[in-house]
Amino acid sequence: MLKIYLGSILRHGLTVAAGALGAIGVNEAQQAQFVAVNTEIVLAVLVYGIGQALSFLKEQKKGVN
Repeated sequence: MLKIYLGSILRHGLTVAAGALGAIGVNEAQQAQFVAVNTEIVLAVLVYGIGQALSFLKEQKKGVN
């Protein structure tokens, strides 16, 4: 169940990001700066999400709701 939603959330997030970048007309230099600045934040959110997903899966295997 989580697998279905995670893929959908990721795809929609990427679509929104691409649309926002295209709408504001970001050039390549600005994109590189954005990536450099936000890499740590994105990685922290990703690690948090993985931890939450693993916790969810562990609880599902135990049968705890």
